[in-house]
Amino acid sequence: MFRVGTLFIFLSSIILFIHGQKRDALNGGIHGSIRGYNHRPSIPARSFYIYIGKKFVQIAWQKNAGLWYGILLHNGILLHNVLILLLVSLCSSISLQAQIFTDDFEDGRLDQGALWYGDTSLVKHSLVDGISLLQSNARERGSIRLWSPLQLESLHEPEKIYSWEGYFRIRGAAPSRQNRLDLLFSMTSTLDPTESPPIDSLFYGDAWNGYGLRIGETGDDSLRFVRWDEGKATIVGTYDLLIEAGTGYHYRMEWDADSLWSLVIEEGYPNSLNYLAHDGEHFIDNTHPVIGYAGVIISCTSTRLDDFFLDFKLDPNIPPPPPFYLK
Repeated sequence: MFRVGTLFIFLSSIILFIHGQKRDALNGGIHGSIRGYNHRPSIPARSFYIYIGKKFVQIAWQKNAGLWYGILLHNGILLHNVLILLLVSLCSSISLQAQIFTDDFEDGRLDQGALWYGDTSLVKHSLVDGISLLQSNARERGSIRLWSPLQLESLHEPEKIYSWEGYFRIRGAAPSRQNRLDLLFSMTSTLDPTESPPIDSLFYGDAWNGYGLRIGETGDDSLRFVRWDEGKATIVGTYDLLIEAGTGYHYRMEWDADSLWSLVIEEGYPNSLNYLAHDGEHFIDNTHPVIGYAGVIISCTSTRLDDFFLDFKLDPNIPPPPPFYLK
């Protein structure tokens, strides 16, 4: 799998070559650091600087009408607009990872984009430190169940690695069996289709199988990789991390057609494009197919009704680079 920095160093070199920029930049190497950051629409979504001769040139890229464009900027002035769809498609074909489910909750809706079902009235959208999150908003002690269809039509291609990324935080005291979060990567109903309830009440009972993470138990607050059989949880493995009270974590789970599951997790919300770059824990389980829905089950007491925060798409919170002053 290509890392972001490697990919765009390659693309920037190709762009410089195509446009006949000073070849000494290519011969002498690329000087300066890669910098990526988020912008609002109409401004490039990612950019970094390279040193050409005696000047810094900004290279940015954005998606417009379904196509990726490369943009060369100097002192904020557009120099070239280059279609690099072919190059991105080539690199995408080499990359073996496909993200199965995403939702960044920025639209503030659960009935558009990623469609959510279940207890949608018991959650709300919250903006925390500039990040859009889904927050629990229960009215009384009990559980909140949500589910949304997985977003890839074709799974189980042997050459691909499928992934889920996200963030969670349980505010206040440490999680427990009574205040617990289950993140479901796959949920499949075990009912006969002719007997299956409507989609908006599909997973309220125990007639389902799945895989996911469990945060919260009696004793040590370890992070468990769990398999559900007819709604009953079985621990497949444990990630070597104790969940600290009030701390947020971001994670990536990968799965391939050989049923190898790979989990990596770090504290906080990512603030670098190279987040989760290290190796994690590996598990093997092929009991159930990975199809159906992603989901969430929140168990909370009356004093923790709004203490759970979630995100299902990581968008690194990176500040813009400082300005460069050129003579």
